[in-house]
Amino acid sequence: MKKRILVTGGAGFIGSNFCNLNKDRYEIIALDNLFLGDKKNLNPDIRFFLGDASSEDDLKKIGPVDIVLHLAGTSSAPMFLENPRRAYLNSIESFLTTLQWSQKTGVQKFLYASTSSLYGNNPLPLVETQSVTPPNH
Repeated sequence: MKKRILVTGGAGFIGSNFCNLNKDRYEIIALDNLFLGDKKNLNPDIRFFLGDASSEDDLKKIGPVDIVLHLAGTSSAPMFLENPRRAYLNSIESFLTTLQWSQKTGVQKFLYASTSSLYGNNPLPLVETQSVTPPNH
């Protein structure tokens, strides 16, 4: 039996690529509020839920999953400046809500991806050993 994976931000760039590449290996459920994502990025075979990772009611509609890959979030500092409330909900609140929901429902693994923006203007290619110096620091 395939493991069920919930991908928050599943219609975004990284989320949709993960979903499309792994659709045969796992039962993938993509959740996205389409703030930055687009449903057209997903293979039609991917089960898609229009909803928000900061809403426990939306998460409950998904049902039980084995793994959560949390990719929902605002990915750059300028987006926080344009609409701080929306960026907060899309990043911090969605992380906390999804993490608490995962604990309550017995999720086996929770994976969280941050942003490469943390590495600021380091030379490319970025590697994990480089200093973390966001441009707004």
